[in-house]
Amino acid sequence: MYSPEPPPNWQPAPLTGADVNRIRAGLGLSRDQLARALAVHLTTLDRWERAGRQPIKAGGLAADMLSALRDRIAREQCSLAESRRVGDLVQQALLREGSLPAFAELLRFAGRRRRLWLST
Repeated sequence: MYSPEPPPNWQPAPLTGADVNRIRAGLGLSRDQLARALAVHLTTLDRWERAGRQPIKAGGLAADMLSALRDRIAREQCSLAESRRVGDLVQQALLREGSLPAFAELLRFAGRRRRLWLST
């Protein structure tokens, strides 16, 4: 049976630098654009991406957002066209309104996930 809620002890897989790079590339964003949308310093995002397959040390909203985006883009195999359309919306929001509306676009996209948990 499938459930919309995760099991009580469930923990997401750790984020890796490769995950961050794949998310950014999938959205078609530059490092600067993704860093601004996540409200992190460019050197932080660069350090995360250089970690490769190693887990990164990210916390707070940025880590939550990256985990949700990883699930939406990679695990649900979101189409490249849809990811790029969202990337375009993020870029427009950054140009016109700033980081908070750009983050909101990422949140809307990540929130459209279909996550079903196998319950025992």
